[in-house]
Amino acid sequence: MSDRTVRIQSKALSANALYLWPYAAVVILIALGAVVSSGFASFDHLLLILNLAAFLGLVSIGQTVVILSGGIDLSVSAVVTMTGVVSATLMAGSNDHLASGILVSCAIGAVIGLLNGVGVAYLKINPMVMTLGSTTIVQGLARLTLNIATAHTDATGSAH
Repeated sequence: MSDRTVRIQSKALSANALYLWPYAAVVILIALGAVVSSGFASFDHLLLILNLAAFLGLVSIGQTVVILSGGIDLSVSAVVTMTGVVSATLMAGSNDHLASGILVSCAIGAVIGLLNGVGVAYLKINPMVMTLGSTTIVQGLARLTLNIATAHTDATGSAH
């Protein structure tokens, strides 16, 4: 091999090594967690973490579509909070109301998304301003919903 070929291969390896750092960091963090907590690296615990992360992965797919289209949506966290509060309130700890909780939460998310989309596309409001404003409104509605829901529970925790 010529000297030039070795230099090109060396640059390619060092460029690819940059992509390995996040994976190495995850392995180090898992090893550190296993040392600190005895059950941290167990299969069941890692499966639980993946189940929780799957939800964030789905949310990030939607956010990626928005960013790829040239926009930005700052209201994602507020919408997730609002739909979580509403679904938890509707289900009240029972799987009997699971379908209604999911349907109502999806409908709320769709309505908020539609309002943001109309504001940005038709009213020509800057996406950052529109979604930041809707974040404030939706967070307030989530807090109001939570306050109303907790006011209707008695000391035993059952809903009226």
